[in-house]
Amino acid sequence: MSGTTTTAAASNPLIAQGTLNRVAGRVVFANLLALNVMPSNLGQRGISLRVTGEPTTMIETMTGMITSPAPFVPVDVMIPLLRTQPLANAWQSQIVLYSVLGNVTIYTDAPTYSPYALNNVGVTAIGDQTFDGKEGTITYTLKGTLPINNQLWQLT
Repeated sequence: MSGTTTTAAASNPLIAQGTLNRVAGRVVFANLLALNVMPSNLGQRGISLRVTGEPTTMIETMTGMITSPAPFVPVDVMIPLLRTQPLANAWQSQIVLYSVLGNVTIYTDAPTYSPYALNNVGVTAIGDQTFDGKEGTITYTLKGTLPINNQLWQLT
């Protein structure tokens, strides 16, 4: 077969893909330890985290863009607590007392992923509840700030 060339196909490098640990996700409060959330306190969906701000604002110019890195981004955390456990009532009692919760650390389900350390966290929403014996969770939504772009503070 003259004139044909053979190219080597890309091979699988057999890189381990890792494992998620369903019982690793948790919420730990700096000053309100009675509100700490462990996997056994959660509904099936577990903890959800959503960054709601832009890490960098892009400002358009006539010929390009200016970057403006933010020192923090707002973060929403959704926690579906089991209403069948005393922890949900502890949360409700805390909200009645004071809905600002302070600093919180969110641990993920991936052992290789760093936890999220959030500042100035407060409860911003209490989820809908049905009392028909078919729904066992109540979802609390927290909002706080995630410090980012730490290099901004190096002003030397």
